[in-house]
Amino acid sequence: MTALRPALKEVLRYLGHHGQAMTEEFLAMAERCIDQVCRTAVPRHCTGSFLLERTEAGLKVGGTTLTLTGRDIAQLLQNSRRCILLAATLGPEVDALIRQRQAQSMAEAVLCDAAATALIECVCDEAEKTLAAGLARGERLTRRYSCGYGDLPLSLQPDFVRVLDTPRKI
Repeated sequence: MTALRPALKEVLRYLGHHGQAMTEEFLAMAERCIDQVCRTAVPRHCTGSFLLERTEAGLKVGGTTLTLTGRDIAQLLQNSRRCILLAATLGPEVDALIRQRQAQSMAEAVLCDAAATALIECVCDEAEKTLAAGLARGERLTRRYSCGYGDLPLSLQPDFVRVLDTPRKI
């Protein structure tokens, strides 16, 4: 269970809502699904701070075998000496909840999935606030960037997970 709660408007945004009319019944179902996800979630996160090494292949995450490839991440981190990797989860119970809803009501499954997406963003926002508070003078965070964004390959995710040791930590 978490005290964090995503705003209904964020959940609707993940559903592709652009101001369409919604019934009271739908809004009540959405609120119930947000409640269920929040009650079920066990949020955890872990981070690691690493020096960056610029190489021909991309930005090598110091002390690891992970290299961040692609022009987009290189541009985002062009003035950075280090990077902070962040991994977060709501726990396997949320995945189980969504699967259970798929068997009972696809509408609720889709709403729970959107609520989970909005909630993990809340978890990352809170982690980011903590990280920002711990920065040295003159340092700042860039925007969050993830494997699969722009031209940063999703295929880097297993290395990312290994570097942060997420199976053990979260």
